Amino acid sequence: MSVESSHPSHQSFFLRNCLKFSFLEFISISFLGLKSFIYDAPRFVKKINTFANSAGHTYRFSKNDIYIIGSVHAIATVLTKSTPFPQNSVQISSVDNACAVYSAITMVDAWIDSGNKTLEYKKKYIQLVHDYLIFNSIETASGISLLDSHKILLLYAREKLYGRQGWPVFSRDFSRLVSAGNKEFSSDNPQTCLRAALLIGAYSAAAIYNSIFIDFQPAKNRKIKIDIMLLGSIMNIIDDIFDYSDDIKSHRKTFVTESPTIYDGQDMGYRRCISLWNQLAKMKFQKQKLAMQNTMAIWWLRNQFNSGDFKFSELLQISRSEK
Repeated sequence: MSVESSHPSHQSFFLRNCLKFSFLEFISISFLGLKSFIYDAPRFVKKINTFANSAGHTYRFSKNDIYIIGSVHAIATVLTKSTPFPQNSVQISSVDNACAVYSAITMVDAWIDSGNKTLEYKKKYIQLVHDYLIFNSIETASGISLLDSHKILLLYAREKLYGRQGWPVFSRDFSRLVSAGNKEFSSDNPQTCLRAALLIGAYSAAAIYNSIFIDFQPAKNRKIKIDIMLLGSIMNIIDDIFDYSDDIKSHRKTFVTESPTIYDGQDMGYRRCISLWNQLAKMKFQKQKLAMQNTMAIWWLRNQFNSGDFKFSELLQISRSEK
């Protein structure tokens, strides 16, 4: 595969027209995320370890897990800012529930992509994850069993969410997330890989959203939820655009790694992000729109910075973007 830089036209269009970078909003979102990472993540780790002890598990989460849990908790916290709901309607316990769900998703994803896991193993493992959370099933499949860390997070989430008003919607969307994961495992061309990335991002966002707002009337909030799912798709596609080096090393197939060149794959991803944003741009609440644009911009900048190819000119390009 040829490794080349991304196509300038679609990337530039995405930066200029789909992102809105406000320094004031950057400080606000960054502070909110940092506060969650520094204070709420260690508190949640203590909380989940107390739960593990009460449930009879010997496994304990450590400071090494805070990097994943803290990042996830920060994302869930920032996500509440992207909704028009009054902030006093969202309790910290609701964000904790979402953190348990999404930490499990993140850790499971990292586990099945590590080593040389077979396609059969990956499919069976995420099915065990699904059945443990949705049906409280503790059976193993062909000698495969869940890691204790995954069990604890899933069990905690089930105890907090099961039977609540939004549980049927949560369980339906979580099943769709597992189905999207299966599509990703078996995808072998750029188009199907991109479709899987879109669905995984959407239903991961839905899982967080459903966990936070588990007691809200689902029908009333359908449009807001769809917007959040579109945001999740864009963020997941951005991840694949930047993570191609790690994906190649781990033999993970994405729309970038399966394209003729990295250049072609990234261009394909930015083109789809533009299309998704065009749907999002029609949202009713202007404050929500700006919050999502800023969140997208910060997520893009975070990935660009981590890639070691951060350009100040691109920062200025985003910060000067006007709608």
